[in-house]
Amino acid sequence: MIRFFASKKTPPPSPKIVSIVMFLVFVMVTVAWAVIGLILWIPLLVRITTLFTIMVIHATVTGQKPDALRIHIESAIHFYPVGFRFAYDAVYNPGPYTPIKTQFKRVYQECFWTVVFWVLTLTLFHPTIIAPLWGTSVTAGVTFWKFFKNVKTWWLYVFIGAIIFLLGRRSRG
Repeated sequence: MIRFFASKKTPPPSPKIVSIVMFLVFVMVTVAWAVIGLILWIPLLVRITTLFTIMVIHATVTGQKPDALRIHIESAIHFYPVGFRFAYDAVYNPGPYTPIKTQFKRVYQECFWTVVFWVLTLTLFHPTIIAPLWGTSVTAGVTFWKFFKNVKTWWLYVFIGAIIFLLGRRSRG
């Protein structure tokens, strides 16, 4: 067990306190996943249903079987419930430690698809929600464009921004 205490004489917290805190963490993560997971899951189901429909049409026309997509459909269907299971297992059924392989590219791709899906969905069915966001984005873009168009030393701002960006990356390692 890793000890995060100031001295070896300080006793660790009681198992009862630890279990209460773990339960509270589990409840917070579960509630967060109930919302965030659903926001991610619906676009995933729409995408896999669309792809499967296209592949059924392709298989029908070409005389092939679309069995290769079955694993993708099952993983998309199980995505939301598996998130709850992962949260439960991490708190109550910890197995041997295995580091997580970070795959940020895939996470970014899924988040990008989710944002595109929800923006298009809200634009089609509730444009009054999206219109102010589009208006604000366009106004900000026009403002920046006018600023850089009128400022003759725009390259200096870009150069300073690039230096700040690179210094920030360098300080992270």
